[in-house]
Amino acid sequence: MLWLIAAAPHAYLEPRPPDANSRWASYFGPSPSSLVNTIRNINYRSAYLLEQRLAAALRAGDTATATAILADPQLPGYSAAVGGPLLAGLNGDPIAGLDLLAGSAMRPLEPWHTAVVAGALFRQAGDIAAARRELGPELVDNQNPVAWAWDWLAPPPPPDQRIAVADDNDLGYINGFYLGRYDPDLAATVRWASGESQLRFPQAGANNPQQFCLALSGLGWPADLGYPTLNVSANNTPIGRITLSAELAEHCFDLPALPTASDLIITLHSPTFIPDALDLLRQQGPQVGQLRRLAYQLDWAELR
Repeated sequence: MLWLIAAAPHAYLEPRPPDANSRWASYFGPSPSSLVNTIRNINYRSAYLLEQRLAAALRAGDTATATAILADPQLPGYSAAVGGPLLAGLNGDPIAGLDLLAGSAMRPLEPWHTAVVAGALFRQAGDIAAARRELGPELVDNQNPVAWAWDWLAPPPPPDQRIAVADDNDLGYINGFYLGRYDPDLAATVRWASGESQLRFPQAGANNPQQFCLALSGLGWPADLGYPTLNVSANNTPIGRITLSAELAEHCFDLPALPTASDLIITLHSPTFIPDALDLLRQQGPQVGQLRRLAYQLDWAELR
């Protein structure tokens, strides 16, 4: 009796279109049974690892490794659709990447993927206005693909080595941030950060001392918790701490000389709080219902 309930042989006899999911599936029945999903995931593991290696190669600007992975027939179509145009941009031909992105073979991408990749290519071509046009629409904001852009993109140095948060040109430079918004109390467009956030300054090293500055605020923290202290590190080396306040305050830290053209990764660790339940409904698109853990609000960051 237990075996029949678990295996549900009647599910195999259910009339349904080819490859359609069963409505009667059990643990051992047709899709979406646990057995079928487990087998699919095991079979997909090698393709998943290829995808992760491709993202890492593109992020690091390793064109040779990315080229080899793109030639692997096991690479999923989605990964090839993303990787091909981005590789063209890294090879110094973002226009060819845009042509590839628009080709018929690139159809596996979601519209927001296409917009982000196009924005990254326009940015590499030096057309910041076109990049903002692609990265700014609501379909991109609805996804808030901060983590995805961090993993896949190798952006050029930001204009004037300044990251202006939520200006439609910050994807790829930031990680661990929620959707941007205008805060009338701060009179600034900001993003809330999570407990661990990162800022990337590509090719920032100049072999001479530099200064890292940022403007941030703790406005919004519950009064009974008190303002927390943030730990700031540069390329995994601690450089200082920040005690938040309600004001939008500027903080600066001296940096040691970095090797020429090396990347700088700033990491900020902070305690977080969970806002009230209405925050779950204030989000937009697919983010509605997202439980946010908030640390601080960032306006901008720059190297001097």
